[in-house]
Amino acid sequence: MQPTCVYGVPGGSLNTGWKGAKVTSQHGRMAAAKAERDTAALLDPATSPTGAVVLHDLRLPNGGGANIDHIFIVGNTVHLIDSKAWRPGFLWTVGGTTRRGMERTEGIDKDLSMGRDRLMAHFATRGITGICVDTTVVVWPSNSSKKLSLWAATNKTALLVHHRNLPGLVNRWVKNAQPANREVVEALIPLLITPPRPSGYVAAGLDF
Repeated sequence: MQPTCVYGVPGGSLNTGWKGAKVTSQHGRMAAAKAERDTAALLDPATSPTGAVVLHDLRLPNGGGANIDHIFIVGNTVHLIDSKAWRPGFLWTVGGTTRRGMERTEGIDKDLSMGRDRLMAHFATRGITGICVDTTVVVWPSNSSKKLSLWAATNKTALLVHHRNLPGLVNRWVKNAQPANREVVEALIPLLITPPRPSGYVAAGLDF
């Protein structure tokens, strides 16, 4: 049987009120969950023809209740992906500080290296070596009041990507890449937050 390439439910923990979800308002949860579902819709089709694997909505190992929105795996490369629904406008970064117009933003300059470090430690404790982990933030506008511009914005610990540019980025990830390392996939499946368990548990030879 061909292993399943898509695991988990995008935005699931936001919809179920998982205790690790930090978004509290109903509007914020709806916008964040939609952003995760929309990102998943761009990631999932890139899996089956390439052997890549994507997992949605996982616990961050030893992360104190934090979660990971998506993980996209090709070969030994693990792309940790955060989906964001941000208020639109012109975002620009100077000296590590990002503003929307002249207004300083909250959260955009957040250090996202913890996710990468915790994943690397998770793999190391399982004897999985030679893995590269990078971090990408996919940004969707939270409303249609104005244009979302990111070309002048940066984050020191992650690649900021406008959602329109995600398909091209994923194409570069999978081009000439090897299928996902199954040891890595098996190490991540138990971290999935949202039931029901995907069919990939059986396909991957796992029974938790």
